[in-house]
Amino acid sequence: MSVFRTKKVKNFTVMSNNHLKQPDLSFKARGILSTMLAYPDDWEFSIEGLAKMASDGIKSTRSGVNEL
Repeated sequence: MSVFRTKKVKNFTVMSNNHLKQPDLSFKARGILSTMLAYPDDWEFSIEGLAKMASDGIKSTRSGVNEL
């Protein structure tokens, strides 16, 4: 599998790889956390709002947030 890297000038997020390498977290939980880290620290999240950002639905989003 190839990895394509691009020069980042705007609209990108810098985050630690720590949560991405946690074997006890599902890919769903990692994705939810990564999405949340892409927003400002004072952003207020809700299960419904997070569910609207993806196609997983409320029950799936809730289980991922509960895992975190």
